[in-house]
Amino acid sequence: MDSVVVIPPVHEGLPVTEISNSDFNFSSPHGTVGFWNYEELNRIYIPDSVTVIGSHAFDSCSNLADVRMSRSLTMIGSNAFYGNTGLTSITIPASVTSIGENAFSNTSLTTVIMQPEIPPSIEYFTFPNNPNLVIKVPANSLKAYRNAPNWLFLRDKITCDCNFLCDCDKPPEIVLPPAGNGSISLLRH
Repeated sequence: MDSVVVIPPVHEGLPVTEISNSDFNFSSPHGTVGFWNYEELNRIYIPDSVTVIGSHAFDSCSNLADVRMSRSLTMIGSNAFYGNTGLTSITIPASVTSIGENAFSNTSLTTVIMQPEIPPSIEYFTFPNNPNLVIKVPANSLKAYRNAPNWLFLRDKITCDCNFLCDCDKPPEIVLPPAGNGSISLLRH
């Protein structure tokens, strides 16, 4: 069964600013629980009012494949998306400053798009140990991510999220035309 959850920005008259593992309850074979192990969940939309996704908030939602995060999000807690084997890509908003231990471990992530210019604080097992994992960062932040202490073990997985005209590891080669041609070509390596 497909399940899409749109978290409201206001609940019972109060702004929703944090999601923990018990904020929104569902009846399941395991009793009344939050999103933890909510296997029917496929898509979740988190409003811009949310600044924190707490520990275990979406732990073991094995069919969760699409997460739209708040543009105001600052922290993703430990094990927040642990065990979401349906998750193959995620975009981390520019506002995020901290991602907890095992936040995305045991997922099927192959692409992580990091929008923060400054590398967020992470723990050792934040992302899955997947040989195909690619972490795309802003072009002007490539060096910062590759040299950030907690990101060093992911260094070979970090690349820039560039447009088609650039190669972040090497500047484009400018080939000057023969005299009298009047055009310039940019070549990618």
